[in-house]
Amino acid sequence: MVLTDHNEAVLSNLRHNAALNGVSATVQPLRWESESPGPAAAGCGCAAASTRADTEPLPGFDFVIGSDLMYDAGAMPALAASVQRTCRGLFLAVSPADERAGVAPFIRLMRDATDWTVQVDFAPSRYTVGLGDEYTIICAQHGGTPLGMA
Repeated sequence: MVLTDHNEAVLSNLRHNAALNGVSATVQPLRWESESPGPAAAGCGCAAASTRADTEPLPGFDFVIGSDLMYDAGAMPALAASVQRTCRGLFLAVSPADERAGVAPFIRLMRDATDWTVQVDFAPSRYTVGLGDEYTIICAQHGGTPLGMA
């Protein structure tokens, strides 16, 4: 498991929470604009010698989870590119439905991407009781049809 963010304070908090909960995880920075996960992800294929026809490294993760990533619409091209660069399987994200300007642009970018299938739904209310917002769940599958969301 690799936990990433671009903000050092968040990375520190991720390290703290992983240790507190006895979770074995590598915590490292990731900038959406240009990077694939670093050396810790090498075993997942990010540093694979094989390349796709466009000469980018093979994506490294079968499963990527994102939470509350879509607050800045201007950052969505970089986020979509990062997901496409690092995920070779299933990307799941959850975000407040009405408060995040990047949700709709991100969905459009992923739907326009070659070889990605995207499904969008609202999180069931049983999971969001007391949170005060509706939450959007985005399921993007590389090379296939997303799993059903229930």
